[in-house]
Amino acid sequence: MCFGRNDSSRDQLLEERKKFKRCFEEFLMEIQDSQKFIVELAKIETMRRQKIAAESSIRMTAERITQEAASTERFRVRQEEMHERNMEYTRRAQESREETTLVFTIVTTIFLPLNFFTSYYALAIGCRKQMSRSRLYYWAKAKVAQALYWVKGRPGTMVERWG
Repeated sequence: MCFGRNDSSRDQLLEERKKFKRCFEEFLMEIQDSQKFIVELAKIETMRRQKIAAESSIRMTAERITQEAASTERFRVRQEEMHERNMEYTRRAQESREETTLVFTIVTTIFLPLNFFTSYYALAIGCRKQMSRSRLYYWAKAKVAQALYWVKGRPGTMVERWG
């Protein structure tokens, strides 16, 4: 037994080894638990950052939507103003055309028959000397032409009422 150890010291050494091994295993388990805890904390921190980024993105999107809504409203108001302005220009142009048509109608109504009768009477007066017909025949034709004008040729007469 000189070289060997005592059984009790060996048992004691084995016991210490087992204790050390258990302690070491417990320590490793604690380290693994700590690592799992750290990994979970890192995941939580990543999720927190993602949450902040998502909130920021949502806020920016809401701001853009608000800006677009305001821009759309401004565009709608401007479009309404332009529509009203165009309607006013159209109304003014229509009034101008109506006024021009009225003036043209009045001038035509006055001067066309006047021109006709002036030409007719002037022609008749100029040719009267050369004509061998009586004066009564000339005035009869003039009165028939005048009657035709009043019955058929005047605006707002029976022809328009019948038509």
